[in-house]
Amino acid sequence: MDRTLAIVERLAVNEEKVMELYSVFGDIFPEHGQFWKGISGEEKQHARMLREFGTLVDDKDIKLDLNYIKTESLEESIIFLSGEIDSAKNRGMDCKQAFKLARTLEKGIVESECFKIFNSNVKDLVKLFGLLQADTKRHCQMMDEKCEIICKK
Repeated sequence: MDRTLAIVERLAVNEEKVMELYSVFGDIFPEHGQFWKGISGEEKQHARMLREFGTLVDDKDIKLDLNYIKTESLEESIIFLSGEIDSAKNRGMDCKQAFKLARTLEKGIVESECFKIFNSNVKDLVKLFGLLQADTKRHCQMMDEKCEIICKK
């Protein structure tokens, strides 16, 4: 159970790092501030949802495929995101780079299907992880649409 909780917490921290990066993008690119603020808020919600799941682990019949996602991979992602946050704050980034990075991040999450590690017969949890997966796919589509417009200029 400790490893399960550790993975859930690392997933939540990863979401918070993405949230922080998007928030920085909102500060750097005020012309797209509302977009970044909105998507940053959704990432914050994802972290909250994951932590909510963590509080339910002891009480529900939940199975996680712990071999599907590696704690080390999550740590690498968190370190990478911290570096990108630092880079965006201190060295700057142009708008195209920001949207391309965000698109790569969202596609990576979708392609890794990391939320599929959760398997439960508990309807609320199935719904929760379905929402996380759907939001991430929607974020990916949003970044694709933004890149179509912004990255081709």
